[in-house]
Amino acid sequence: NNSFLSKVDPTLYISQRIGNIYTGSLYSCLVSLLILDPTIKNKNVMLFSYGSGLCSSMLTAKIQSNPLSDYQIQNIIDKLKTRVKISPE
Repeated sequence: NNSFLSKVDPTLYISQRIGNIYTGSLYSCLVSLLILDPTIKNKNVMLFSYGSGLCSSMLTAKIQSNPLSDYQIQNIIDKLKTRVKISPE
């Protein structure tokens, strides 16, 4: 679906690489968006998190400009690329 690919997929960059971090997932999705759209400016985003025990949170935010520097973005990408895959055995 084109809507999913344009609106949701860019937020999954980190979680697709490190897995679910539960409470932190909401914020890793936000950072993923900032990484994959470094020129983001004046955009409204909706953040939704569902936890166990029927607890959920939904909030909106306006990103006035990307707070991450080019160095910070590249540093996160580099750290994710240098991980070593190890067999559970």
